Order: sequence, then C-alpha cells, then structure tokens
Amino acid sequence: IQAGSIDIKSYRIDRVQIWSMSVSLPRDIGRFFGCYLLRSCNKQYRQHTYIGFTVNPNRRIRQHNGELTMGAKRTRSKRPWEMTMVVHGFPDKVTALQFE
Repeated sequence: IQAGSIDIKSYRIDRVQIWSMSVSLPRDIGRFFGCYLLRSCNKQYRQHTYIGFTVNPNRRIRQHNGELTMGAKRTRSKRPWEMTMVVHGFPDKVTALQFE
C-alpha cells in the first residue's frame, strides 16, 4: 500500500479561525468514510455546530438543509447549514464513528 497524504488548511470566517484537515489514502483502499463539522448559517444560531458521520458529504449536507429526506432532526430548526470541515481517509466505518 502506498502512503497517503495529509492536507491541513487554515482560514477565517468572521473572527473564527477554522482548521481543515483531511487524510487521503490511495484509491484502492476502499470506500469513503468521513466525519464532518456543520455550522449554522442562520444569523440567530451562527455559533451552533453539529458533528456527524457520512459516506457521501454532498448528499449529507443536502439532507441537513432539507433538500433531501433523512436529515438529522437536531439540525432542522437551525437551517441552513454549511459544511466547514470534513475529515476522511478512515479505513472503515467503525474507525470513523469512533473519531466522531
């Protein structure tokens, strides 16, 4: 197995420093398993965040924002959400869920 790579980025949203880290493994490792951080875009709930697990980040953010069914009930009242960070490269679902 070839070595993967780690990508760490830093940026600011308003006055908050955001660190984004992703771990990439070779494509032959298998499926995508990731954990993500959401932040509410609703002005009333701007400081609220949510952490979750997904195998498809694009579909999951659409679920949280109500575009697709099966979003988390806890995030319904604070829509819309933005996905501010995704950590991926876990070898399996169990490892990603433990990280979450």
